[in-house]
Amino acid sequence: MTQKSVNGGYWQTPPLERHQIVLFETCLEDRVPDGHPVRLLDEILEGLDWTQWENTYNRRVGQPPIPPKLLCSVLLFAMIRRIRSSRVIEYNINHSIDFKWLVSGRTIDHSTISEFRRQHKAQIKDIHRQMIRVAVDMGAAQLSELCTDGSRVLANASRHKTWTAERVEKRLTELDGQIESALAEMETNDSTDELFDDGTTADPLPPELAERVARREQMQDVLKQLRQMDAAPEQV
Repeated sequence: MTQKSVNGGYWQTPPLERHQIVLFETCLEDRVPDGHPVRLLDEILEGLDWTQWENTYNRRVGQPPIPPKLLCSVLLFAMIRRIRSSRVIEYNINHSIDFKWLVSGRTIDHSTISEFRRQHKAQIKDIHRQMIRVAVDMGAAQLSELCTDGSRVLANASRHKTWTAERVEKRLTELDGQIESALAEMETNDSTDELFDDGTTADPLPPELAERVARREQMQDVLKQLRQMDAAPEQV
């Protein structure tokens, strides 16, 4: 917002100026409310048995890997949030506080996320099914936040005892199909991204646009050219 607009007295004044010094919470734990869906997801997945999956990793050579529980959590939370691109997941890990909290501040690049998804598709679907089953048993009020279609229908399964095991299983099968569709859409988007992948992360602008002054000058040049084009007489 320009200074002229602020002084006009009509437009809304921003509650926080960009250059104003502020004090934020000192840790990630304080930045995520107790009732946030990411906490429910993390709580449920933390209680599952990851031993068999973790034992497939070579524990003797190479750099310490990111735990499968964490990468699986990121992918499931992303799909629940309707995110269908590993590059967009990477961006959220770097900028969205709920994703930052989920990964405990780690930096995870889109290539790692995409490769993990492709290698462990079956395991991811199985974990999602287990997660929903546990949520049903808990009678989780926020169960809709764990379904890719936002459905609340399962939330009544435990609380009102009106759902039979057969009906729950049928609904779980439908959710399996939704996860399959989400994974397929992510594969399509990632494959398209890889065609144009120049090895950069999801965050930075191209080098020529990285500096504020350079960006402003380039925008001014573009604006000048557009104005000249608008002012030029049409060729008949």
